[in-house]
Amino acid sequence: MINNISIITPANQPSPQKTLTNHSPTLMLSWSLTFSPILTNNSKLADKLHHKLLTTPINPRLEIQLNYQTLAERIYASLGLADITTSIKDVRRFLAKPDSSTLSKHINNYHTTLDYIRYDWTNNPNPITNSTLFALHKHFSRNIKHKSGLRDKNLTIKDGAANQSFTTPSPEEIPFQLDSLMSEVNQPDRQHPLVIAGIAHIQILRILPFKEFNQIAALLFSELILTKHNFTKHFLVNPEAIFLQSETSYLEAARSALSREANLNDWLIYFTTAFTNAQENALSRLQNTSFQKPAETLKLARLNRRQLAILRYLDNPHHIINNTEVVKRFKVSQITASRDLSKLKNLHLITQVGRGRSTTYTKL
Repeated sequence: MINNISIITPANQPSPQKTLTNHSPTLMLSWSLTFSPILTNNSKLADKLHHKLLTTPINPRLEIQLNYQTLAERIYASLGLADITTSIKDVRRFLAKPDSSTLSKHINNYHTTLDYIRYDWTNNPNPITNSTLFALHKHFSRNIKHKSGLRDKNLTIKDGAANQSFTTPSPEEIPFQLDSLMSEVNQPDRQHPLVIAGIAHIQILRILPFKEFNQIAALLFSELILTKHNFTKHFLVNPEAIFLQSETSYLEAARSALSREANLNDWLIYFTTAFTNAQENALSRLQNTSFQKPAETLKLARLNRRQLAILRYLDNPHHIINNTEVVKRFKVSQITASRDLSKLKNLHLITQVGRGRSTTYTKL
C-alpha cells in the first residue's frame, strides 16, 4: 500500500510482512502527548454523537439491513488497509456463502472476530492482557495458512518518502513492549477511551508483534478497547472506511507518531477526527429514510417469518438452538434449517457456538 516503504530483514531479503508505517527505534513505550484543544473537542464530540446514535429511533428491519451493509463495508475497508485485495461484492458473496478459499476465510474470520469482540468484551470488567491481543490474532488467522506466532527477526523499516530508516523493537523486547502497552490501555481514567484506542492502534503498528497480520491486529485491538468501554454499541460506525478513504492522511499521521520524536498529537487528532466523521456518517444513515440499499443487500437482509421466529425464541438468554431443533419446531428439512441459521449468522444476528454435530446458536 505504501510504495516508498519497505522492510529489510537481517539477511537483506524482502520480508513477506507488509506494513503501513515506519517505526520508532525507541525500545520503550514513550511518546510526547499534549492534550490539545482539538483533541479535547473531538473527545467531547464523540461522546455527544455516541449519545445521539443510541437514542435515534430506527425501524428494526431497516436496522438489520443497515447493520449487514455496514458489516460488509467494514470488512472490505479493513482488509484493504491490510493489503488484502477484495471488493464489496466479494465480501457480500462470501458472507452469504463461505467457501474454502483464502479470501473467504479472511472475510468470515474478520466477521467472527468482530462477533468475539462484541459478545465477549462489551462492558467486560476484566483487564486487557497480552493474551487478549493474541486471541484476536488467533481468531482472524484461524484456518488460514500463514506464519504464526510472534515476530522472531529484527526488522529495519526504510521509509523512502521520509528518507529515514528505523529499527523495530527486537523480538526479545516484544513481550515487554506489549506489557507496557497493556498497562497503558488499562488506565481509562487517565484518557478518553477513544484516545486510548488511538494509542493502542499506533503502538501495535510500531511494535509489529506478529509475523503477519499486524495491521489487522491494530484495527481489531482498537475496536476491542472501544467495545470494552461501550463506545461501539452502535454497529453502524465504520472508522475503517474513513481510514481507507483518507489513506494519505492516515499514513502521514502515522509517520508523525512513529518518527524519532514519537509525537502522538497529529496521529490522535487524525484518529479521533476520523472516528467522529464515521459517527456522523452513521447518524446521517439513520436519519435519512430515503437511503437506498443495493438489491443484493435487501435480498439477503429480508427475513421471513420463520427466521424472525428463531430470533424471538433466542431473545430468551437461556435459549439456544441448533439445526435439529429448527427442523422439529418449524417442520422443515435439515437443508432449510441450515440455510436459516446460516443466514442469521451471516447477518450478524446470532453467533455460532461449537462445531460439527455440537454446533448451537445463541444471541449472546
